[in-house]
Amino acid sequence: MTAEARLSLPDKGIPAITLPLLTAGPMHFSAYGVEVPIRGTWHLEVSIVIDGFDQRQASFEIPIS
Repeated sequence: MTAEARLSLPDKGIPAITLPLLTAGPMHFSAYGVEVPIRGTWHLEVSIVIDGFDQRQASFEIPIS
């Protein structure tokens, strides 16, 4: 299983950056040392590949003030 996360701030024109995700346990991933230095509503996209044919995606809006 692998996971990837991308973080963007569309309102400020900041394109998506890939966050380094590390396996932290069974079906658990974490990103360490990520700093969000600009206020706004950030968009987080997470994609998880369970096997070659099974993939899940989710997106979230994260307000940073």
